[in-house]
Amino acid sequence: MWPSTSLLVLWAACQGGEEDTGLTCDEGEVAAADRCLPMACGTGRWGDLRLDDRTVFVHASAPEGGDGTQDAPLRDLGEALDLADDEERPHVVLGEGTYVGSWILDGHPTDLVLEGRCSDLVSLTHDGSVDSTVLILDYVGAGSGSWTLRNLTVAAKDYGIAVLDGTALFQEVVVEGAWDSALFMEGEDTAAHWQSGAARSDPESTVDSTIAVTRGATLALVDVDVTGARIGLQPGAARWRSPADTSSRCTTPPCTPPQRLTWTWWTSRPTACAEHC
Repeated sequence: MWPSTSLLVLWAACQGGEEDTGLTCDEGEVAAADRCLPMACGTGRWGDLRLDDRTVFVHASAPEGGDGTQDAPLRDLGEALDLADDEERPHVVLGEGTYVGSWILDGHPTDLVLEGRCSDLVSLTHDGSVDSTVLILDYVGAGSGSWTLRNLTVAAKDYGIAVLDGTALFQEVVVEGAWDSALFMEGEDTAAHWQSGAARSDPESTVDSTIAVTRGATLALVDVDVTGARIGLQPGAARWRSPADTSSRCTTPPCTPPQRLTWTWWTSRPTACAEHC
C-alpha cells in the first residue's frame, strides 16, 4: 500500500534538517543536529552530495512506497536500481542507514554511479546467505561501460565486491569483514581503480588474499588500507609497480599490515617475480 501524502510529508519534515545547535566538534568533524560527524558526511539528509534531475534517492528509514524523488525516497536499493534503469537515471544516492541484501549491477543503466552520503553512515550489508557476495559488477552481455561506487561501507560475510567485467571506480569505499576476499576481480576486460578507503578481511580468515585479482584483470590502488589474511594476488605471480615507476622491474612492497598502498598491479602478463606479500 502506498503511504499517504501526509506520511511522506511528515517524514520529509522530520528528516529535512540537521541544523547546527552550537555543538562543539573536533577538528575534521561537522556539527549535524545533536552529534558530530566526519566532515565528509556533511549535514542534512544527503550531506554534500551533488544532486540533479537524474538522481534516484534512497533512504533506509523512509516509509514504503516512495517514488525515488528527494522528498519521497525509496527504501529498497533493489527497487532504486530498477527505477534507475527504467527511467535512465544513472545516479543513485543512499542516505544514512544499513541496506541488507546482495545486488548484481549488470550494466543497466550504463555507467551507473552508486553513492552514499559517507562511508561512516552508509553500509551495504550481506544477507547471511551461504557464499554471499554483497555487490557483483558484471555486464553479462550488456556491452561495455563502467560503474562508480563512492562513499560506502560494504559489510561482507564471504565476498565483498566482485568485478567480473567492465571498468569500476571506487572512491572512499570500505570493505570489511570478508571471510574470502574483500575484492575479487577476474577477466582481461576487467579493470578497477580504487582511490581511498580500506579492504579488511575477517581477522580469523585463512583465505590467501584480502584482494584477489585473477585471469588478466587490472587493479590500481591509491591510498587504500589493506589488512587481513594476506595482501596479494591470486593465483600465481604478477607484474606490478608503483604508478610513478615506468620501469618493469619487480620490487617488494611493505608487508606488515595495516599499510597504506599506492601500487598498480598488472596480471595480464606473466612474470618471474613473485615477491608480493
